[in-house]
Amino acid sequence: MVDFPGCDKFRRRGSGTYKTDDGLISFVSPTIFDEKSARRNALSFFVTKSRPMQFVQNNWPLILVMLVSGGMLVWPFVQKRLGPVQEVGVMQATQLINRQNAVMLDVRETKDCQGGRVPNALHIPLSELAKRGSELGKYAGRPVIAYCDRGNQSRTAASALAKMGFADVHTLRGGVRAWSEAGLPLRKDG
Repeated sequence: MVDFPGCDKFRRRGSGTYKTDDGLISFVSPTIFDEKSARRNALSFFVTKSRPMQFVQNNWPLILVMLVSGGMLVWPFVQKRLGPVQEVGVMQATQLINRQNAVMLDVRETKDCQGGRVPNALHIPLSELAKRGSELGKYAGRPVIAYCDRGNQSRTAASALAKMGFADVHTLRGGVRAWSEAGLPLRKDG
């Protein structure tokens, strides 16, 4: 007799089957009956041959919800890695400007630009980007860094730029606020 934690004592009855006071419990594989194998067999009670399939059949909606929600959690990370648009920080943006002559594109609406813009940045509001996208044609060979106030609208603009055929498109992480918090200059239209 072997004591199982929280269980009655088991008595051996043939190959791989053990009898309890409540009835028969089938185990996956018979092993030598020592304490280590007894604990392993006690756990294998929950993983018998028919129970996983029965569990899946009875709970398929829950499993489907689990898979869909897991996919939704993972999707943004996959999209950032595999998408045509890369997010850059303020220091990476200044390196792109200095080394590769990157174009800064302000996609904020005109009323939102009161606090200032990045020097030498082009201003094409997101609402007008589809109509005025041809103005950017001369910059097609250069990296483009789209930015807005906090970085939300710039992702939409960067996706639109990628669809227009721009190969090297970036967004500024944190937008113009991150730029000013880093102590970099802003040009105010006067």
